[in-house]
Amino acid sequence: MRTDAQVSVLLISDVDEGGAAIACQRVYLELNRRMGDRCKWAVASGIRHAGVVNGGKWPSFPALVTYEVRRRVFKNERAVARAEHSFNAVNIGKIVHRLNPKLIYLYNIHQRMAFDLVNVFPKDSAIVISLQDMWYLTGYCCYSMGCEKYRTGCKGICPQWKKWEIPTRAADEEWRRRQAYYLENAHRIYVTAPSKWMAKCAEDRFKGAIRVEHIPNAVDTSVFRPLGAKREIRQLLGFEPDRPLVLCGAVRMDDERKGARYLREALARLKQRFGAAFTVAVFGASADGGAIPDAVGLGAIREERLLNLYYNAATVFVLPSLAESFGLVFAEAMAAGTPCVAFDTTACSELVRKGETGYLAELSDADSLAAALVRALEAGDNNPLSHSCREHAVAEYDVRVVGEQHLRVIEHALGERN
Repeated sequence: MRTDAQVSVLLISDVDEGGAAIACQRVYLELNRRMGDRCKWAVASGIRHAGVVNGGKWPSFPALVTYEVRRRVFKNERAVARAEHSFNAVNIGKIVHRLNPKLIYLYNIHQRMAFDLVNVFPKDSAIVISLQDMWYLTGYCCYSMGCEKYRTGCKGICPQWKKWEIPTRAADEEWRRRQAYYLENAHRIYVTAPSKWMAKCAEDRFKGAIRVEHIPNAVDTSVFRPLGAKREIRQLLGFEPDRPLVLCGAVRMDDERKGARYLREALARLKQRFGAAFTVAVFGASADGGAIPDAVGLGAIREERLLNLYYNAATVFVLPSLAESFGLVFAEAMAAGTPCVAFDTTACSELVRKGETGYLAELSDADSLAAALVRALEAGDNNPLSHSCREHAVAEYDVRVVGEQHLRVIEHALGERN
């Protein structure tokens, strides 16, 4: 028996760290500001924000017994992974059933659940899928890294196999299961993609069967904003004030996709040219793990106003990712008026625009990356691109601008269901 008044929009995600979770949180806060309690957010685990419904981690007793048998007796890692995903899916399913949303907004679910979660959704709810990576498009991987099998079925050997979490089904089988669901429910599914690159990937995958909208991820430009002279901010943060600061950051810089190996090589070349005349700082959960030698490790920075201080202190922000669905750190740095350096690939070059918001390097080329950093350092703290960075961030990525775009998709989807 459903007792709660029907919720209009329910956002669902898995964990509380990483760009996808931050993107979800910002959209939720903006929609909740506009819609009040008609917008809710449910998470599988980890988040304790006010107003967020947590699925919890405890399954039913029979399910827990089955899980323990699989884990201790059979030691089947796939079966264990399926069981853990199932626990979270059951708990989220209970929330969905209780709230009875008119529209479900799916962000990343692959770390704590599985695609099978969609089977518990009401048959009359509209569904919006936010592509924070390629997982919803493929049969297994989060980024195909150039493989195009996801367009037609993930047939044959998967080049990404076991590189992204424990696989619970063969990639081609999982792709077919997802495809069947998409085709059966295409009339009530919308897809949003944070970059034009990701939108093109989705269009190639769905071939017109499902509507795809390009909506960037959001930045609160009242929080991420220019604060004043970089020299003074560096001094405030304990850096050498007269040394240019190269800032780098990601949730996990030891993730191969973030390109730390190329940054190490590029920085070695810079040191040959500039010596010790600049400082390197890295933020993120793995920032103290040696991903970038001789860098100042800042650790994970969860307070946005503190993170904005570091963006403001930096002469340049660099992240040489090999693939990104958006690149939230670029948008944050731009909002603070700090030019960026990136590889010319996927969504990175949509945010880091040559001659407008930063400098681009050839993909996987440490020499080209070093040259881009040299140009940024030579431009100095008063880089003429700083103003353009701020202008683009406010016009395209501000949370209010992005929130309005999400509202239009939601209203359209709900209008079609009525």
